[in-house]
Amino acid sequence: MVSSESPIDHLAFCKSLAWQFQKEWRLVFPGDEPKKVQFPRESLVTVILGYRFPGPHFDGLKQVLIKGGYRVDILRAERFPNSYEFGSIKLDHIG
Repeated sequence: MVSSESPIDHLAFCKSLAWQFQKEWRLVFPGDEPKKVQFPRESLVTVILGYRFPGPHFDGLKQVLIKGGYRVDILRAERFPNSYEFGSIKLDHIG
């Protein structure tokens, strides 16, 4: 439960029923500055981009993953026309 006075956007805790089958973890740290969270490199196996992810940022994301030594699949969420359903397509593999 999130207090109504919480500085965290309540939508950060919401998820569409279309995605309920997926395991997902969200780490939320209140504050103005982004926080670095250390976790084992092998824990990250897939990066799923939102269907509105800006194309020009894709190469930058790939470079960060390569430089970090990650071995991941990169997928992009795809919205099915005229529905609230989503699927995904594989864009690339790093590592």
